Amino acid sequence: MKLPMGKVPAETLQKAVLGHLGVGSEDVVLGPSLGEDGAVVRVGDKVLVSAMDPITGAVERIGWLAVNINANDVATFGVRPS
Repeated sequence: MKLPMGKVPAETLQKAVLGHLGVGSEDVVLGPSLGEDGAVVRVGDKVLVSAMDPITGAVERIGWLAVNINANDVATFGVRPS
């Protein structure tokens, strides 16, 4: 399947990836889905909120962008990034 450059279309991502992730774990509170850049997972008696956002097109301050963009995503879950 040939795709245009850029983001993978949502329908293609759903069919090719999200529909084949296997059996979910009870520890996954919020797992992968379209439009979500983060996940919430139970770890013992605590909850881990993580974010993952690719940084593309930047040639300067890449580290600053990576930290701040992902920290912002964590904050949208109502959690103070740390």
